[in-house]
Amino acid sequence: YGLSAKGEKLDYDKWLKELTDLYYGHREPKTVPWKFCSNRSLMIAMAILETLHARIFPAIYNEDLTRWRPGQQEDVERAERVEAFMFWWVRVRSHLSEFFERWTRTVIGYGEALTVTAWDVQLLDKGEMAPAPEPILGMPPMLPQKVLDRLERSRSDLIPSEDVFLQPGPTDIQRDTTIIRRKYLYRDLEDMERNGAAVNVTTPTEDGLKTLKEMLPVPSPTVEGLPPEALDELANVQRRNKPVECLEWHGSLDLDGDGYPEPVRLLMSPQHRIYFGAVAVSNLSTRGLRHLDFTTFVSRLDDPMGVRGLGVLEQVKELAYEIDAIFNEMTDGNTLSILRPFFFDPSGDLDPAAITLAPNKGTPVPNPSQNVYFPEINIPTEK
Repeated sequence: YGLSAKGEKLDYDKWLKELTDLYYGHREPKTVPWKFCSNRSLMIAMAILETLHARIFPAIYNEDLTRWRPGQQEDVERAERVEAFMFWWVRVRSHLSEFFERWTRTVIGYGEALTVTAWDVQLLDKGEMAPAPEPILGMPPMLPQKVLDRLERSRSDLIPSEDVFLQPGPTDIQRDTTIIRRKYLYRDLEDMERNGAAVNVTTPTEDGLKTLKEMLPVPSPTVEGLPPEALDELANVQRRNKPVECLEWHGSLDLDGDGYPEPVRLLMSPQHRIYFGAVAVSNLSTRGLRHLDFTTFVSRLDDPMGVRGLGVLEQVKELAYEIDAIFNEMTDGNTLSILRPFFFDPSGDLDPAAITLAPNKGTPVPNPSQNVYFPEINIPTEK
């Protein structure tokens, strides 16, 4: 991942930390040339990145430029309905502006970004109950059911760079093996098991296997007077909101044994060593493509066909370091010209802690020419 300004080889973690600290202006403490010397950052990298983001974001995403032009005269009314529907979908339902704002900044800064896009469905309980149907002769009466409203929308998640693992030399995110580290809530894994997209969450696939419900630690509720069933329900409420770190493996496997590998998504928990199952991509996507999109800002000269990109933070890193160094040197030079270091006679009756420099202030010294000496330091700080 390149070299530092001192010629040190950088691994991924150090490379990412340097770029992140550069953006936020975090600097390592230093004691050279003295303990409290100037060590501030002008945050040049953030200023450059935010300026480019303000210019590029409106060019990538502009809600007011979403227009549908009718092809024929009878399509005018239909185009108006489509435009009104997409206006509502983009601004109200899916909130695409928030995603593209974060996506643009990440791509410009780090030079690359992985996006996972999927169809999100939520069942909302509005507190309404559907009336029970009329009882059928010979059947027990049915109870009233809750009315659940389906909230459907497209959802795009921006995956951090440190949670994406690629094999050496990747060129196509749709073909190359990709591993993504993501956090799921326990209740989401329960829903996936209920829909047939995961296993081993609450029910084991084989005898002797421990499920995630058994291995996920939850503090036992201490409430007196409650039966064991109520205590289990309280523990399950706490468990449903606990995050579970999972690995998504996107690759190809021959599931049906026909000799042709099919693209699949495999899910497992490395911490608990639990396999949650594999799902064919054709069951997740109508087109049979992965819900992954990898964007590169500037291709690298040494790997023009690769997916790794070169971001603005890496491009301006040395410039930002040099500007900060010049600014701190000017600050230290001005400090030395005003508050000059001095030498004193330790055998005299002079207290060095009592000597402070201020306009029109004098410090009584028995023999100034021999007890205290301020060397001349001429530093051109006006340029």
